[in-house]
Amino acid sequence: MASVCVVIKKPVMSIQVLLSTMIMMTVNISTTPFYSLKDKVSLSLHFIAKEEGSFHTLVHLMDQRLSYMKDVAAYKWVNKLPIEDVQREEIVLAKSMSAAGQFGLDSLSTRSFFETQISLAKTIQQFWFDQWTREGFVTYDYADLKTEIRPALLELGDDILKTIAELQPWQFGRGEKRQAKRLLLKEILVKGQKKRDRLPLYTAIFKIQP
Repeated sequence: MASVCVVIKKPVMSIQVLLSTMIMMTVNISTTPFYSLKDKVSLSLHFIAKEEGSFHTLVHLMDQRLSYMKDVAAYKWVNKLPIEDVQREEIVLAKSMSAAGQFGLDSLSTRSFFETQISLAKTIQQFWFDQWTREGFVTYDYADLKTEIRPALLELGDDILKTIAELQPWQFGRGEKRQAKRLLLKEILVKGQKKRDRLPLYTAIFKIQP
């Protein structure tokens, strides 16, 4: 009589189950809620998208602030005012330091960030002054500096600080910082400045501390 060999196969663990098991072995199951591997991936993508979205908001606000600089330059050109206004700059910086405390941010690093924004703003104004010196100024319906632009800039300044406080850039990892840098260099497109002019903004953002 021929012998019968019975082979019992062990169930093969799928890669998904294996990875989920390995993940669960590294956490305290009694205190950590269970998430499937699919859930973990979904959550990771959600937080990445949220973080990128927040930084995109920050870049958009900074770009919007800089977009006023042509009108600032036009007002100063027509009224024969210099680009640099040290007294006004000090008012803006003092307000930024006061607002920093309201949003839980360090006042000195916040001041440095606003100094960087002001420097870039003056670079853009100088671009327009140089162009009008060469080609002449063609008048247009620019916004009034005192009644329209300055109130808008102060409001944008608060929005920028609020976004930074929510974003918490001091917690970014190396990869997140690289992505933020690419976004900033790509999406601030106001005329009158170059990539090298934008780089100090990136550095100043990541020097802000709570």
